Amino acid sequence: MYCTEVSHRGTPEWRWQTYFFILKSGVGEARRLIWCLHPNDEFGVGEVPLTRLHSVQALDTPEGEACLIIDAEAADEVVALTLRAPHAQLREDWIVSLRTMIAGR
Repeated sequence: MYCTEVSHRGTPEWRWQTYFFILKSGVGEARRLIWCLHPNDEFGVGEVPLTRLHSVQALDTPEGEACLIIDAEAADEVVALTLRAPHAQLREDWIVSLRTMIAGR
């Protein structure tokens, strides 16, 4: 999966960054979406507790790329994570998994 990131040098620029996403089960705050640079990394570069996820939806880019948008609460605002999957079936698998975990809070 790939995630968008904004460059903070001068004018904002969108560019895709490659991350490995892990959906962690558990109880309460242990249930999280974590992303890291390598699947063997001990620590992620980012994470969000599933209790802070608001919605997950599919989106195809004008170029036909299979993306998903995750709306999450961060501090006092809602932010959107945009993830790009290599193909539509993987995107659908992630959407089902995320929605299942969100519903099971």
